[in-house]
Amino acid sequence: MLYHSKFIKIKNANFSDLSKRIGLERSTLVRNIQGLIKKGLIEEGG
Repeated sequence: MLYHSKFIKIKNANFSDLSKRIGLERSTLVRNIQGLIKKGLIEEGG
């Protein structure tokens, strides 16, 4: 549930703004999130 509550915010954030803030390329950020969805840590949709 800890992951879930944190990542809900990431899903609803602007990816470009978020990636600048955490210093990641947008594509890397999206890949990381897609990886977490595949592992079942993030629910798709929302």
